[in-house]
Amino acid sequence: MKSSTLELLKRFNRAFPQFYEQFVSSEIQLQNLRLAYQLYKTKQAVIELKPEGSKSALHFAYRNQSFLLSDIFGVLAAYGLTIHSLSLYGQIYPPMLVFIKLVVSRGGKTLTEKTAENVCRAVREALAGRFEVEEMLAVEFNLDAGLEQVETEFYVDPVFHLPALLIEADNQPGLFYKVMYAIWQEDLLVVNANLLVWRGRTRLILYLLGPNENLIPEYLGQKIAEGVRQRLLGRRH
Repeated sequence: MKSSTLELLKRFNRAFPQFYEQFVSSEIQLQNLRLAYQLYKTKQAVIELKPEGSKSALHFAYRNQSFLLSDIFGVLAAYGLTIHSLSLYGQIYPPMLVFIKLVVSRGGKTLTEKTAENVCRAVREALAGRFEVEEMLAVEFNLDAGLEQVETEFYVDPVFHLPALLIEADNQPGLFYKVMYAIWQEDLLVVNANLLVWRGRTRLILYLLGPNENLIPEYLGQKIAEGVRQRLLGRRH
């Protein structure tokens, strides 16, 4: 790597949480830097959906906002896509960019070129407020129906030094959208995420900043965890 690129990368990495440089591979760091440059040049969200093996990979970069994930996962649910993996890296200092990679499939297969184009367009339209995700999803799902067997837990991660919310629920249609919608309702900003799907259960660990991009104190975290759980069970609107 050229010394000028290395210096640029170091400056770029300072906006991320401490663990980013230590735990995230240099390949992903460089890829995120490239996406940031693309974002800087075009001044609009980077949304790319390309084949990756037998599935498709969605790459997304934009300024982080609490509604983003609700919009993205809403579009994916509306197109009936299965989510296999999620990686998300968000900055905790300005310019507060977020970089997301989602591996998805439709019916266990790579998306066709046409479907990929439509999904990218729908995400862009949703971000611009021209695509009503909720209206489209209401045709597919009963959005008022609660999820089954939901558990939530708040803690401050000792390694990442960030507030974390663990959400675990039975796999069911619209699960990711409902989770991200609940996160948006609580005005939370996701800056890192881990996903595990195992034996019919989905476990998500979301590392968060609170309203106004602040760290979340323990007492408030417990309230947020319970608030998210009630929303997901369909008991709070």
